[in-house]
Amino acid sequence: MKLKNLSILQKALLGVLLILFPISVSFFHGYFENREELMLQTLDDLTVVADAYEGQVYFYLEMVKIRAQDFASGGTIVDKVKGIKQGKKSDVERLSAYLKAYKLPLDKNIDHIDVVSLEGMVLASTDPARVGIDVSGEGFLIKGKVAAAVDERLDNRDYPEMASAAPIRDPETGSVIGVMAIFQHISGLSEVLTGELTRELGALTWGKGRRKTMEVYLVNRDSLMITESIFIKDALLRQKVTSRPVTECLASGREHVGFYRDYRGVEVAGASMCFPSMRWVLLVEVDSSEILAPVGHIARDAIFGGVISIGVIVFMFLVFYRNIIKRLRLLSGASATIAGGNYDIEVPVDSNDEIGVLSRSFNRMSSEIMARTTLLKDSEEKYRSLISHIPDVTWTATRDGRVVYISKNITRVIGYTPEEVCANESIWLDSVHPDDQGRVKAANEALFSSGRQFEEEYRIRTKNGRWIWVYDRARSTYEKGGVWLADGVLSDITARKLAEAARQELQQRYEGLLNNITVGVYRDTEDEDGGFFDVNKAFVRMIEGSSSEEVTGRMARDFFVDSARRAAIARKINKYGFVRNEEAELATLKGKRIWAAISAVKGFSADGGACFDGIFEDITERKRLEEQLRQSQKLEAVGQLAGGIAHDFNNILTAIIGYGNLLLLKRGDDDTVKSYSEHVITLSEKASHLTQGLLAFSRKQVMISQPLDLNSLIRGIEKLLARLIREDIQLKTALAEGEITVKADSTQIEQVIMNLVTNARDAMPKGGLLTISSEVVSVGQDFVNTHGYGEPGLYALVAVSDTGLGMDESTRKRLFEPFFTTKEVGKGTGLGLAVVYGIIKQHGGYINVYSEPGSGSTFKIYLPITESGGVMAEPEGSGEIKGGSETILLAEDEYEVRAVNRSILEEFGYNVVEAADGQEAVSKYMEYSARIGLLIMDMVMPGKSGKEAYGEIIKVKPDVKVIFTSGYAPDLMKAKGFLEPGACFISKPVSPGELLKKVREVLDR
Repeated sequence: MKLKNLSILQKALLGVLLILFPISVSFFHGYFENREELMLQTLDDLTVVADAYEGQVYFYLEMVKIRAQDFASGGTIVDKVKGIKQGKKSDVERLSAYLKAYKLPLDKNIDHIDVVSLEGMVLASTDPARVGIDVSGEGFLIKGKVAAAVDERLDNRDYPEMASAAPIRDPETGSVIGVMAIFQHISGLSEVLTGELTRELGALTWGKGRRKTMEVYLVNRDSLMITESIFIKDALLRQKVTSRPVTECLASGREHVGFYRDYRGVEVAGASMCFPSMRWVLLVEVDSSEILAPVGHIARDAIFGGVISIGVIVFMFLVFYRNIIKRLRLLSGASATIAGGNYDIEVPVDSNDEIGVLSRSFNRMSSEIMARTTLLKDSEEKYRSLISHIPDVTWTATRDGRVVYISKNITRVIGYTPEEVCANESIWLDSVHPDDQGRVKAANEALFSSGRQFEEEYRIRTKNGRWIWVYDRARSTYEKGGVWLADGVLSDITARKLAEAARQELQQRYEGLLNNITVGVYRDTEDEDGGFFDVNKAFVRMIEGSSSEEVTGRMARDFFVDSARRAAIARKINKYGFVRNEEAELATLKGKRIWAAISAVKGFSADGGACFDGIFEDITERKRLEEQLRQSQKLEAVGQLAGGIAHDFNNILTAIIGYGNLLLLKRGDDDTVKSYSEHVITLSEKASHLTQGLLAFSRKQVMISQPLDLNSLIRGIEKLLARLIREDIQLKTALAEGEITVKADSTQIEQVIMNLVTNARDAMPKGGLLTISSEVVSVGQDFVNTHGYGEPGLYALVAVSDTGLGMDESTRKRLFEPFFTTKEVGKGTGLGLAVVYGIIKQHGGYINVYSEPGSGSTFKIYLPITESGGVMAEPEGSGEIKGGSETILLAEDEYEVRAVNRSILEEFGYNVVEAADGQEAVSKYMEYSARIGLLIMDMVMPGKSGKEAYGEIIKVKPDVKVIFTSGYAPDLMKAKGFLEPGACFISKPVSPGELLKKVREVLDR
C-alpha cells in the first residue's frame, strides 16, 4: 500500500501507531525479561531450601538411629536379654515393664518398643500382644542385626511407621544376642519440616523468611504424604501425590527443579530431594502466583502509564482532526455532491490559510458548472420527452453488456427503473434466461466484432421473478470516449409467444391423444374405394405397417378381404352421415387376417373436400372368444344330454347283461342258447362303451387317476396299435428319453391314443406313415395368449401324426363336436374325437389339431407333468367267483335291475330282502336287522335316496356293511354330496361276476 493513496486522516492514525509501537515493544520485552529472571532466582532459592531441609531430615533419622543404639547398649536391657535366652521367663515381663516405664516416655512419637531375638521372635515389648510374634522377614530386623538402621514399614493397621533398630551385644563376648527395635509414628517428620522440632530445641528464627504459600513435605514409596499439608486437612497418609518430581524420583532416582502442577492441581515452583535408602521424596514448593506477583505489579504500572500516554495522543489527534481533517472532509463532500448532479452548493470559508483559499476556488468552480449544466438539462429533457412517447424501449450498451442508458419504458416492461439497470453492470445479461444466454452473448459479440446486425428473441426475468419474451435488435456500433457502444430497441412480445405456445400445445395434445389411444384412427376419401391420407400410430400397428407414410395413399378397399364390404360401409356413411361398429374382415400388409369394428362420420378436410373420419377397433380376439363361447355352449348342451341319458342307459344295460349271464349259467350247455346269450352280452358291452363315451365327452366318466409313465403306456400298447392299422401303414414311435409322468387314468389314455390311431388309419386309404412322439415342453404366457387357453407350466406333449388326406379349416373347427363325422353313413358315430376331447379335458389337459388338405394331420395332446414316479396299473385277475349264505338287503328303484341282481345273488346262495325305494329299505332293515349282513343301495331313488336311508340305518347299527351303486359317475356323486370319501361304490352297468366279487369282498372284511 502506497502512502500517497492514504487520506490525511489515515496518515495521522498511522503516525500515532508508529509512536506507540516502540513503546509497546519495550514494555513487553522488559516484562518478560523480569519475569524470567524472577522465576530462575526463585528456583535457585528453592533448591537451597530443599538442601537445608534434606539435611534436617537426615539429622532426624540419625537421631532416631542413635536412640536405638543407646537403648541397645543399656546394661539392664542386655542383662534381661541374656536372662531370657537362658530360659528365665520372668525376665520377659520385667524387661517389657522396664521398657514401658523408662524408655517409652522419652519420645511422644514412639508407638512401642520391641526386643527381638536373632531368630526373629519378639522376646519383650511395651505392647504385650506382640510378645512371641515372628518378625524374621522384616527389613528392620535384617538391617538391625548388623548395625543401627532406620526402615519404613506398615503397622498392624497397614499405616506406615518408622522402625529404628540396633544390635544388642554381649559386653563380655561382643557377640550380637538380640535386636532393639523402636517403632514411632511417621508424623514426627512433620515437626522437622515445619520447624517445630528446631523451635523445641531452642531456635529463635525457625519461621522467619518463609513465603506464605511455601510448603515442605515428604512423600513415601507409595506416593502418599507422610507429613502434614498446609492446604489440605488430614492429608497425612491419605493424600496421594503423583506430580512430576515424585514420579521421577521414585522411578529413576532423579531430582527435579521447575514449574509444574502439584497435588492440588495448582501451578507451583518446586525442588525435590530423593532419599534412596528410605525411598522418600522431599519437596519444597511455592505457588507460582505468589512468585510472579512482583512482575504483575510492574505490568499494572506500565499499563497505567500507557493509558495516560494514549489519552494525551488521542487528545492531540482530535485537535488536529477538528482543525484540518474536518474542513477537508467538507470540501470532499461538496465535490461528491457536485459529482452526483447537485451543483447548487457552497463551502463555508472561515480562515485565510491554504484550506480557506482552496474553499473559495471550489465555490467559484461550482457556480460555473451549474450554469452550463442547466443548458444541457434543457436539451436532454426535450430528447427524453420524445423517447418516452415511443412504446418500445431504447437503450445504449457497451460491448460487455453494461447498459449506460435505457429509456423509462423499461420500468413498464421488466419493473426495474433506468437507474437500477444502469447502476448494476451485469444486471442485463444476468437477467437473460440461462437457456438463451449463450445465444444472446454470441449475437452481441458478433455485432461488435463483425458488424452483423443484432436481432434476437429471448426470455428475460422481471424484477418480480416472472419470465417474459422480448424482441431485441441493434443495427450498428460506434465509439465514444474510447468506448465502443451500440444503440438498440427492445419490444415486449410475451403475449404473442403465449399465443403461439398455446396453439402448439393444443396441436401436440391433439396429436398425442391420437397417437396414444389403442384404436386406429384414420381419414380417407368419401368414395367407395377410399384413399387414406391420415392415420395414427395404432392404425399403422394394426395393419402391420412400419410407418404412416407406408399407409397413406393406399386405397382402403385394398385392406378389406371383401372389397364389396368397404363399398357398402361407404354408401351407408354417405346416406346416414355415420356408421357405428360395422364389422369387417381385413388383411394386413403382411397378409394376416384380422377383424375390425368400424365407426366413422362424414366430414370435411382443411381444403374443404368431403372425407370420412373414423376408427378401426381390432376385435379379432373378441371374435375368437365368441366362437369359443358358442362352441363351449354347444358342447355343454350335448354334455348335459349325455350325462342325463347315461344313468337310464346303465340301468337298462345292467338288466340285459345280468339276464344274459343268468341265461348262460342256466342253459349254457345248449349251444344255441349260449351263442345267442354271448351275442346279447357282447352287444350290451358295446352299448356300455357308447355310454362311457358319452360320459367321457361330458367329463362325468369314472376316472381312476394315478401317476402314469406315458412312454411305458405307449410301448405297452404298441403291438395292439400295430394290429389296428393295415399293412400298408408304417407305425413309428419317437419317445423322449426317461419317464414322462402324468396323473391319469391309464384305460382312458389308452382309449384316446387308440381313437386317434384309428382316425389316422382311416385318413390314409392308400397307406402312409403314422408317427407317435412324446416330449416334455414348457408352456409359456405367449402360448396361452396365442391359443387362448392353458396355464403356464411343464406339460407332457403326445403327438399323433399321419401323412393322410388332411382337412380344411371348416372341418377343423367342428372336429371335436359330438356326432360330427366325415365318414360314410354307418361307418362312424361321430363320438370318437368328442370322447377324446372330453377325456383330455377331464385330465386337465388340452388338445389341438394342425392340418392342411393333402398334407396330413397332427393331433397334439398336452397333459400336466407330475413329479411322482410313474406306474402302470396291473389288471385285476379274474379270480374264482364265490357265493355265500348271508342275507342281503337289495334297495333298487328299477325293477329290472332289482330282479336280475336278486336272481344272480340267490343263484350263488345268498338270501335277498328287496326294497323298491329308500323308505322301504329302512323299514325292511328294521324288520330283518338281526339277519341282514350287507346293504346294496342305489344312490338315486325316489322319495328317500340311498344315502339318506343308509344314514337312518347306521343310527341303529353303526357298523353295518354297504355297497352303493349308481348309473352316474362317482365324481358326480361326490360333488353332489351323495357319496362320502372311501365308501364302496360300483358303477352301472355291472357284470354278475364283478357284483359277486365285490359282495364277497365286503362281507369278508
